[in-house]
Amino acid sequence: MAAFNNLSSGRLTDSPKRIVIGGGSGTGKTTLAAQWSKPLIGDVENGSKFIDVDRVSIETIEDLSGFLKTFAEGDHDYETCVIDTWDWVTKLLEDVVVKEGQKKSPSIKSIGDFDFGKGYARMAQLNDQLIARMQGIVDAGYNVIVLCHTQTKEYAADPMVKPYQKHTLKMHDKISTRLREWADFVWFASHDIQTQQTSQGMQRRTVASGDPLKRWLHTAGAVHFDAKSRIPVLSENGEPVVELNYNAIIEGMKRGIANGT
Repeated sequence: MAAFNNLSSGRLTDSPKRIVIGGGSGTGKTTLAAQWSKPLIGDVENGSKFIDVDRVSIETIEDLSGFLKTFAEGDHDYETCVIDTWDWVTKLLEDVVVKEGQKKSPSIKSIGDFDFGKGYARMAQLNDQLIARMQGIVDAGYNVIVLCHTQTKEYAADPMVKPYQKHTLKMHDKISTRLREWADFVWFASHDIQTQQTSQGMQRRTVASGDPLKRWLHTAGAVHFDAKSRIPVLSENGEPVVELNYNAIIEGMKRGIANGT
């Protein structure tokens, strides 16, 4: 019988997690990440200053690359590396690419000035290098959580279906796709909002209601947002949505494993 190197079997549920959390402003993404095990935040957008958590200020791509490298080397007591947020990282990447382009052509003022989308291709290349550094952190035994803002845009993936509105990560598609492919978990955070129609005819309008202090985490894909979970994260009713807090997520994972899904 052949001998395979590094052969293993069964669920590796205790392995380090690669998590991407998207959502609008104020949905609690940073607060949730700070609840994870011994977190250190690479703060790109200065969004963690009102949370009691350790942070490193990130102002350049060099800062971020050094932060990721140092975390992977492991001479610290942290267990979770958090990047807040990746759409702000892409702004730094864009600055790098534009400066590179200006050395060859002073007429380049923005990422859209490159011919044939070469600027975005270069951004994607640099993005892959950063993802490789994050994978180095995971390989060293630590969790990585990447936070992202989302945007609502027209989505047209299927030519047989008319375009529709969808929440997507607020960055170029090439970068968004690569980040989502790398992650084991892609979750969507939202406010507690329900809508309903009132009246009829010309008086008809849509009104919203909900608990302003409650947030939800959607853990599986749906028509209106991207989400996935290698380990299902389920509510008590078996739905892929839980309250946005660490304990609810862990309990949701336990249910997913117990259900064998």
